[in-house]
Amino acid sequence: MQTQIQGPNLQLLRAGLGLLLLAASAVPAAAQNATARPAVPMDSARATLLYVSNRPEDHPPADYQGHIAAKARTDSIFAARSRGVMEYR
Repeated sequence: MQTQIQGPNLQLLRAGLGLLLLAASAVPAAAQNATARPAVPMDSARATLLYVSNRPEDHPPADYQGHIAAKARTDSIFAARSRGVMEYR
C-alpha cells in the first residue's frame, strides 16, 4: 500500500525541501568567503632548535634499570615522609 501526499501537505513538503536545499548550499558558500590568514614569518633557527628526529639511532639509549632504581628511591622517600598522614602503597 502506497500513500500519496496531495494538496497543501504536498506544497508544504516541497517548500520545506526547497528551504533545506537552499540552507545546505548556503553553508559552503559562507565558508568560502572567510578571510585568509596572514603569512607567518619562518624562523629557521628556532625550527632547528625545536626539531626532534624520528630516527631511533639519533636518540641516546635509555637506562631503564637506572630509571627503575630512581623511582624506587623516590617512592621510599615519599612513603617515609607521608608515614602517619596517609598509607602509601
